[in-house]
Amino acid sequence: MPAFLRGAVLRGLDPDPARRFQSMHELLAAIDRDPARTLGKVAVGGALGLLLLAVGVLIARPSAACTELGGELGEIWSDDRRAALGAAITGTGLNYAEATWERLRPRLDAHASAWIAAREGACVAHQQGEHSAELYGLQLACLQRHRSAFKALIDTFSAADTQTVERAIQAVGDLPAAAACADIAALTAAVAPPEDPQIAAEIASLRDQLDPARVALSLRKSADGLAVAEPILDRARALNDPAFAAEVAALVGELENDAGELEAAEARLTDAVWLSDQVRDDDRLALAMSNLIFVTGERRGRHEEALRWRRHADTVRARLPAGAPGRPRLLWAIGTVLYRRSQLDEASELLGQALALSEQIYGLEDQRIGMYLSGLGNVHMLKGDAAAAIAGYTRALAIEEAAFGPEHPRIAGTLVNLGAAAGMAGDLDAAIQHLQRALKIEEAALGPEHADLASTLVNIGVTYSYRGDDAAARPYFERALAIEAAARGEDHPEIAHTHDNLCTLLEELGEPAAARHHCERSLAIRQVALTADDPHLARSLDLLGRLELKQGDPRSALPRLEQALAIYEARGDIVEPRQLAEGRHVVVAALHALGRQPDRQRQLGAAALATLRAEDDDKARAMVAELEAWQREAPRAAPAGEQTWLEKRAKKRAQKKAQKKAQKK
Repeated sequence: MPAFLRGAVLRGLDPDPARRFQSMHELLAAIDRDPARTLGKVAVGGALGLLLLAVGVLIARPSAACTELGGELGEIWSDDRRAALGAAITGTGLNYAEATWERLRPRLDAHASAWIAAREGACVAHQQGEHSAELYGLQLACLQRHRSAFKALIDTFSAADTQTVERAIQAVGDLPAAAACADIAALTAAVAPPEDPQIAAEIASLRDQLDPARVALSLRKSADGLAVAEPILDRARALNDPAFAAEVAALVGELENDAGELEAAEARLTDAVWLSDQVRDDDRLALAMSNLIFVTGERRGRHEEALRWRRHADTVRARLPAGAPGRPRLLWAIGTVLYRRSQLDEASELLGQALALSEQIYGLEDQRIGMYLSGLGNVHMLKGDAAAAIAGYTRALAIEEAAFGPEHPRIAGTLVNLGAAAGMAGDLDAAIQHLQRALKIEEAALGPEHADLASTLVNIGVTYSYRGDDAAARPYFERALAIEAAARGEDHPEIAHTHDNLCTLLEELGEPAAARHHCERSLAIRQVALTADDPHLARSLDLLGRLELKQGDPRSALPRLEQALAIYEARGDIVEPRQLAEGRHVVVAALHALGRQPDRQRQLGAAALATLRAEDDDKARAMVAELEAWQREAPRAAPAGEQTWLEKRAKKRAQKKAQKKAQKK
């Protein structure tokens, strides 16, 4: 084919509309521009005939033209870009940067190779008549979108910082696979672009502009992503294209969730769900719905409201093809809410199905199945099946070590889970080993004062306490408290947990005044930060009341213990039966010490025994023996004229009722 003609044909096939001819007249003019003037001035019919002849030549020799198309990726992923990217990542000086680049480079190479193969394959299939011009256009548009996403990721990696390096491998995994552009069923089932060519062109341009926001989501840089995506969401609404508006709303909702803007995230994801449903984009609908269920149920704690989506989610899941990522994601979202509601058998079933589906989609060793392994492990932990939890966490750890390297901060969370499971199994030495390794990784990656270290420090302290080594536990609790106070402020509700641990520990170490200080701080923080019926507030009341009871002050202890028990009983939907039984036991202990309310002692004691007799541990057996002994004793009389906290409260209520009645008269 003459060079001028070949150039005109290839320009006409360019995936970028801006680089194609703007009209058929321009194409014909280019064909008519023969330097040798051998074509002369031809009629339109003659020009089209020549074009068809040219295509016939290309079909006869497809590889010559198609193999050159892979060069479209050259400006994005070349030897020079590869070297510069490696220098940027390793130049951060992070202790896991070298290991990250060793794993990242082949993943990027594989992604680029897959794109080139898909591009050339689409060209060959079209030229050989296997794919129509319309289908070829869909493939080119798909490949162009993937090329734009790849470019945005590479551009971001070129300015690597700590957060980028930490999330880089996962970000590559979040890229759309080029193989999807060869999925004819998916391409033809996709929502069609708007009929108005100007609107369609603007949406295509806006999608490219959104790519940096998608990369920001993968890298957990939500502020950067929102700065890009929110103005585009406003424009998407104005364009009145529900498919594109759903796409942008889903992205903004995920970014807002990552930023902790949970109310806004819920509203945005709800919009994305209904818009996706309107245009029957089931893939986007499934992912938006799973994120919405997670935000509503897990992040905002509104479990019942989250579970109202379940029937709709099951319907969507049934419509999805077998390999759609939305299928396991929906199962995981519902299963996680059921786990939080302690519906453990059903949660275990759904999360097990989610894991099996994710293995079919991604493979047995892919990093993306770690989420499903950890979710199922958490259910096993709550069910008390430490062996099953250890098996799941151990497998997740092996996958993550292979994917990210043994020093990557991503694996610290799995090590903490594994440590907790080992502790539950009674292997406290293994638990401490896992937790200490997690702490070492976090210190190297984040620094010795980072807020994320606090939970690991607390876990180590708790494990030493269980092992009976309170002196070894103390510095971990104290260090955690100092880090939390510096990072979150001394009155942050999360700090109350560490005060609880120090209260219990120091009482065991024989420092009652110091123990009382931490119990009182915990209670003061929660009284301000939490609602009056919050079980965490009951925990602070319970601990301080128990401490006062041990210190021989049952009068001060009883009103706190009664208030804690009232909260436990009112929140029976989320309070464990064992915790409720222990709350009843300690109220009976205070009443017994004061010689008050023998009937109430027997009533609470019987209710506590019904639960504690089924428990098989030393603490439960000791409480059972104590309660049974009190049940057999003759009731002790309370000092004359003395009233309990409950009696005083009942008297106050009766007085208020009488006052209101008198006012009405």
